[in-house]
Amino acid sequence: MEQTEGIVLRSFDVRETSKLAVFYTRDFGVLKGLAKGARKKQKYFGSSLELFSYDYISFYKSRNGEVHLIGKCEQKNFYAGIRENILKSTFAAYWMEIVQELIRDKDEKLFDFLLSSLAYLEKEPVLSPLLLPFFELNLLKLAGYGPVLNYCVSCKKESDTYKFSPILGGIICPDCYHKDYRSIDILPNTITLMNLLTKTQMDKLSRISATPKLLGQVKGVIHYYLFHSIGKRPKMLRFIDETIKEKIFAEVSSSTVP
Repeated sequence: MEQTEGIVLRSFDVRETSKLAVFYTRDFGVLKGLAKGARKKQKYFGSSLELFSYDYISFYKSRNGEVHLIGKCEQKNFYAGIRENILKSTFAAYWMEIVQELIRDKDEKLFDFLLSSLAYLEKEPVLSPLLLPFFELNLLKLAGYGPVLNYCVSCKKESDTYKFSPILGGIICPDCYHKDYRSIDILPNTITLMNLLTKTQMDKLSRISATPKLLGQVKGVIHYYLFHSIGKRPKMLRFIDETIKEKIFAEVSSSTVP
């Protein structure tokens, strides 16, 4: 029997009593496991197969297939503080979705980044507007997709103006614009903020401020690149947009009540 720590990226019911879970684990990277009778064996599984649960997993490794047999999951953290907040739980679900799309192999730094991100999300009372682009950029970087932002990714030259190329993986100078006609405009302030987000610790995000316009530009560039990297628009991103709009509307409405 193998053992490892894991974070639930996805889980769903199979057959009448079992569950299939996808974990990102410290020792094996992405791991798929079948928990037979999980919906009946509360003693062995409880709520450990819920999305973004942090568990200690015991499993029997399959010899031929990619789905292993889960023997037991001991829950290390349920992150109740995240689940009690609709915005936080939506963020966490989105993070699990893009991790599953981008990552396969094991990477302890990435695993620890996920744990620290969930811990921050649970404990931080007020979320920085920069949290989402911070997570996306640093996840891309850890996954080996980090965009080049200090010089032209094609010719290595520095320039006063650039465009952003998702195909080439970074900013390109005017001499290289022809190499990607789908490249998009990117302003110097956008590049500066994106660079800063890859060098800042998560608990220092509150020290960075950005205008709504700049924040929108940064999100637009990152999402354009992220969509290209995974080949589609993440499903949970729409729910994040809707949740943020509802939250802003509720705050504005409450502030205008006499």
